[in-house]
Amino acid sequence: MLELEETIYALDSTTIDLCLSLFPWGHFRKRKAAVKLHTLLDLRCNISTFKEITDGRVHDVNILDSLVPEAGSFYVMDRAYLDFQRLHQLHLELAYFIIRAKTNLQFTRMYSRPVDKASVYRCIRQSNSRDSIPPNSIRRKSGESKFTTSKKINT
Repeated sequence: MLELEETIYALDSTTIDLCLSLFPWGHFRKRKAAVKLHTLLDLRCNISTFKEITDGRVHDVNILDSLVPEAGSFYVMDRAYLDFQRLHQLHLELAYFIIRAKTNLQFTRMYSRPVDKASVYRCIRQSNSRDSIPPNSIRRKSGESKFTTSKKINT
């Protein structure tokens, strides 16, 4: 169990393969059936707080529309959830997100802020994205936080 004050959630999905002849409603590919299990895991107590089963063709990022963000909490996601408009909605709900960047992400670091060396944050950077940004969404600078630590967190 993590010993942190903030609530930290991990969001991910897994594809469960099915036999197309037994589950004809589960079309995934031409000759394959599948469903996806999307899970939001509270890392403080290792309990899932959100689960949704969808068609195997539903892209991971669409689940962000179903979440009700908790203000002040952190959401850790992989690059499949990189959608600036949806992530901006998390920001508007006063939640934070930590996401692994896609290799083709284009951004410019504006500056770095000093960080207390005793904290769990190694760096906090201000950046502007040059990727496609929806109109009236994120035209201002947005904070990018890398959550890494030089001290051990008890798990």
